[in-house]
Amino acid sequence: MKHLIGFCVQTPAPEAAAGATSAPSEQAEVTAVPSVVRVFFSELHRAYSYYNDRFDLHNGDLVYVSGQLAGQRGRVVEVDYNFRIRLADYQRVIGVADTAVHGTFYTLGAHLVTLEPNVLPFRQVRGWFLPPEADGEYAVGHGPGPVYALEQLSIPAGVAEKGHAYYMENRVIYLSVDGTAGHAIVNGTVPYEITFTYADGSVSALTCGCYETGLCKHGAAVLLQLRETLEKIHEHWPDALAEDGYFAAVSKSAFSFFTTSSSKPASITLT
Repeated sequence: MKHLIGFCVQTPAPEAAAGATSAPSEQAEVTAVPSVVRVFFSELHRAYSYYNDRFDLHNGDLVYVSGQLAGQRGRVVEVDYNFRIRLADYQRVIGVADTAVHGTFYTLGAHLVTLEPNVLPFRQVRGWFLPPEADGEYAVGHGPGPVYALEQLSIPAGVAEKGHAYYMENRVIYLSVDGTAGHAIVNGTVPYEITFTYADGSVSALTCGCYETGLCKHGAAVLLQLRETLEKIHEHWPDALAEDGYFAAVSKSAFSFFTTSSSKPASITLT
């Protein structure tokens, strides 16, 4: 009989690892090390066993798995390199969050902001909150749509109140602009991925992973957070975006959780 989520045992919650280390190290190409790992899911307060043949996993790594718990993030609490298993009985580890961080960050309200290109890019942070994209057919549309001028921001009344509430609750947990490409993650019922184009003080081509059509509350919150973040960046570092055209902002609580409770090294300078 195939076990969709592995073999279950009651397991105490793992203790957070020590804080970030002080010295950055070069990321060498990692060779996969086959193993059977126990993954703890805090929402269930249970751990299950999974087969891993794609990553070099260690205690504390944050991972995603196949099976009934697909989409939920778990933490590796045990790694066994000596095993003999029937593969049909095991689901697998399909993704691991890259929590290694090196860079300089500035405190801006409820967020930390970096102006260094390649520090906290969306492709890295996406794995903190969302599982790897599943295979399947996607449809993408690029056509005429609303353009939102941030200085004179006009949000439809139907979503303005809800979007403002999300903004005030700091639910925009990640936001970045790289050239004209913008990305955000909003913590709603689940984390939602948002993409947009930013140019000349305006936002266009805004899309959200939720099921709403048009501008949703998640997108409205991103517009408000983007306006605030850009105003503060221009106030304190007026030439920063002109030089590199890049910034990334992450909520302090999320940053603390992922960088200080991970097994990966982090070198962080806060100003």
